[in-house]
Amino acid sequence: MTVTGADAFISAMKVKDKAAISKSRAIVRSVASNMQGQVMRTVPVDTGYLRREVHVQMQGSTYYYQATITANAYNGRFNYGYAQENGTRYIGPKFFMSNAFRIHGALFKQKISEVLQS
Repeated sequence: MTVTGADAFISAMKVKDKAAISKSRAIVRSVASNMQGQVMRTVPVDTGYLRREVHVQMQGSTYYYQATITANAYNGRFNYGYAQENGTRYIGPKFFMSNAFRIHGALFKQKISEVLQS
């Protein structure tokens, strides 16, 4: 039994793998940036400190890439961003992070599925 064309198939799959990795990283960066923008537009503003503390951190390796978006405005040990998002017994929750995540999560899933199908 002989196998013909295996080298061409393997090299084509390596090229496709590299393209999928670069496309997925670009999607993660794009969606994280868009989500940060929406969070900054919808965050409750009193002094602007919470809006200035919305940050994106990217990390990963070859096959793993992650974006972490935080909105942490500390006053001593008190996290004002957490209190605004989830509410306290005195104020209702604003849900600025979870709304942005819900909207951009669906967009992210759609874009990643397009990359995986191609």
